[in-house]
Amino acid sequence: NDAGIENGVIYLKSHEYIKVAAMQPTLDKLANRISSVKTPPIKDNKIISGYNFMFVTTLLTCFQVSSDEWYLNQASSLFQKIRYLAVDNNKVYRCSYHGKLFDYSSLEDHVYYLEAAINFFEITREKELAIIIQGIADEIDKTFIKDGITYLNIDITILVSFDDDKDN
Repeated sequence: NDAGIENGVIYLKSHEYIKVAAMQPTLDKLANRISSVKTPPIKDNKIISGYNFMFVTTLLTCFQVSSDEWYLNQASSLFQKIRYLAVDNNKVYRCSYHGKLFDYSSLEDHVYYLEAAINFFEITREKELAIIIQGIADEIDKTFIKDGITYLNIDITILVSFDDDKDN
């Protein structure tokens, strides 16, 4: 038998083995030492708007499938919080950190916001949501569509330019 467990010993295909019972105290000591030396991580307070709006949509889908009001309440709470922290006049900012908006806006984040608002409207039929939906659509049209071309973000930078006349 190339691999298996017998009498608390794990045998691997290479015929090496680890005595779990003998190693456990060592592993416990190592874990205690690491946890006593390691600085605990700092709480991550940034808000990535698109991912949160996508999660709102997921919660709304859970509500539609289960009819459990808890999902609707959680989605509503998160939707309002993200709107407050990451949206300014229908412009969705990618990230909010300690109450500051980072000046980066992408089509993706706007689409996730639009999708969450549409899903809410389909469930609640609230007139305010219809106004929000129109505002988001107008912002997308104004910000990301130029001369019939849809851009993914507003900070277009050319990284490489190829000259067709040169031979490489």
